[in-house]
Amino acid sequence: MAIFVGSAHELAIKDTSIIDFYRETWGRPTILTQEDFYQWQFIAPPENAKFDYCCVALDTEQNVIAGVMGLNRRKFYVREEAILGAELTTWVVRQEYRNRGVAGKMLEFLQNEYDVMYGAGISSAALPIYLRYGFRYLKSLPRYVFVLDWDECEKYAEGAAIAKKISRSRRAEIAPVKYYLQEWSDDHYNIIREKNLAGVPHFSRESKDLQWRYSQHPFFHYRKFIVSSSLDSDGAFLSLRVSLSPDGLKVLHIVDLFGGASDMRSALEWVRTYAEKEGCHALDCYCTRSAVGASLMERGWFSILDDDYFVFPHLFYPIELRRPPSTSLIYWGKRVMPSLLDIGSVHVTKQDLDMDRPTPAILSL
Repeated sequence: MAIFVGSAHELAIKDTSIIDFYRETWGRPTILTQEDFYQWQFIAPPENAKFDYCCVALDTEQNVIAGVMGLNRRKFYVREEAILGAELTTWVVRQEYRNRGVAGKMLEFLQNEYDVMYGAGISSAALPIYLRYGFRYLKSLPRYVFVLDWDECEKYAEGAAIAKKISRSRRAEIAPVKYYLQEWSDDHYNIIREKNLAGVPHFSRESKDLQWRYSQHPFFHYRKFIVSSSLDSDGAFLSLRVSLSPDGLKVLHIVDLFGGASDMRSALEWVRTYAEKEGCHALDCYCTRSAVGASLMERGWFSILDDDYFVFPHLFYPIELRRPPSTSLIYWGKRVMPSLLDIGSVHVTKQDLDMDRPTPAILSL
């Protein structure tokens, strides 16, 4: 067995070959077998520059793909320095090549290529391999939920009766705030980004990243907004998507969120009224950054990890409850690990790490 590991474009492996590999090995239907999604996910991102950087392990004797790690190149900022990051998405090694050192060779290749790596939704089979190669593990990514319609949500959640009482008590102490919806402009957004993500470890969120992530998505319809607490303040940025499950549960997903404290309050007040007008039953948001979590909890949101008496669905197509109702995270860095270990200072949201991937059930709707 002669295994060579490299990027798909360096090995001249076509996207159709990797799509066929995923179709053969993934074990269940996946959106990755649709070429338009694969092209968007792995070739269209700005930092990829139209090249496929998925990590491929190739058996050169048999001319067989032994394994693929789906990934996007993406700048990662630490202490104002831009380093080369990788969003790890979909890793699978062909059954007959497992326990033969292929997975380790792939991780060694990636550690030589990138300065920092993150991945979400880690399987129990993959976790020991990551840990042996120095990756760190966060069992559950912080997630927050705000319920608008308890009668509807209690059909799908656990612990809704006690959560409903606690929610009423918390909200009674929250004063309404004013909000101003600002006209979108890239220049205005960049001011918010530069002020509020300065010094915060995060994946690139330049305008070109937003254009790819939201405007060019082949299936989902995203919207992005700037909301401020006054006409003179900078404002907070938020992006969102509304989903309707086959069971009838309508949820507004905040995909990204950042801004100053007062503007965040206004943004959360505005998005609540927006969700009500859209007929949503609940809102949710994933974010590692503790300052964002504090803003959410201040406005009456549940912390799904800490308020663990309330179990809200994690997946919606179909609806699925899991404990904890969140996803896991692995991360690794060559020389920035102290900054990365302070996970509450790192800004990772549903915008990152392929955490909002369509499922085949969504496409059948």
